[in-house]
Amino acid sequence: MKVRNLFFTVAALSAICAQAATFECGGLYYTTTGANSVAVARVPAEKATNEPYKGVYIIPEQVYYDGANYQVTAIADSAFFQSKATEVQVPNTVTTIGECAFAYATDLANITLPLHLKDVSKMLLAGTNVVNVAVPEGVKNIGWGAFQSCPMLHTMLLPSTTKRIDAYGYNNCHNLFEIYCAAPTAPEASGWAIFIGLSGIDVIVPDADAYISNLNGETFTSTQYVFPAKVNDEMQNVSHVITLATPASGTLTFSIAKKQVCIVVTLYCSDATAITEVVVAQSQQKARKYIQHGSVVIERNGEKYSVAGGRM
Repeated sequence: MKVRNLFFTVAALSAICAQAATFECGGLYYTTTGANSVAVARVPAEKATNEPYKGVYIIPEQVYYDGANYQVTAIADSAFFQSKATEVQVPNTVTTIGECAFAYATDLANITLPLHLKDVSKMLLAGTNVVNVAVPEGVKNIGWGAFQSCPMLHTMLLPSTTKRIDAYGYNNCHNLFEIYCAAPTAPEASGWAIFIGLSGIDVIVPDADAYISNLNGETFTSTQYVFPAKVNDEMQNVSHVITLATPASGTLTFSIAKKQVCIVVTLYCSDATAITEVVVAQSQQKARKYIQHGSVVIERNGEKYSVAGGRM
């Protein structure tokens, strides 16, 4: 009997020690998730009314508590839900951000996501006032409603690893017109109401090799008459000579697949007095957008501009 009581006492103490601890450090609350790791937690209910998260937060990589150092590796579900935070910088030690972590924090205008984030969770930034968001490399899926109802969202940059955008991902983001995606092909976006409330939304992927896919009713493959994409950001000049299987008369139709290019079409006619040259050209270089020091930069024809149109 004494042995059983001792065993029961030890087991009870072990269970108590294994329970997660929640503590405050530097104005943020944390919950232990392992022997040496913590997650940023929501303000406890008994303190939320008088001490909500408010203003700018630079989350540290490590925190000290009760004689030990803990690495910050996660942000818990709903940690900043409906908070008054205006800006949050998440350290690169964080790999997981929970569902609704920043949802409906209507004052939130700026956020820096960590480089090693594994996924964009459900309703991550829904209902916030973020303007520009850069999702880091490695993220494959944009979760359900992750950015829905973000009225100020203007520019979204997605990584080359992006595979899918889930339902309600960007619905009611009325100022969002372009999503720049580094993936070689546009991500799957077949879920319900992903872009509801938007018009003319474009998912822009990197340049791919262009090719003549059709000329005068004759179809060609993607390897026959190719116009390669830029190499080291330099335009490529390529010439192709195509002999038509059937002589053309009247209107000559052709199609370029994959992207827009500047081309010169020279037609050699059987009547030597009627040789015609037709030039089809893009009026200006395609603009390039990227985020630099937290701001969107638009680069066109060697000049840099802000989103408002001012030269930088």
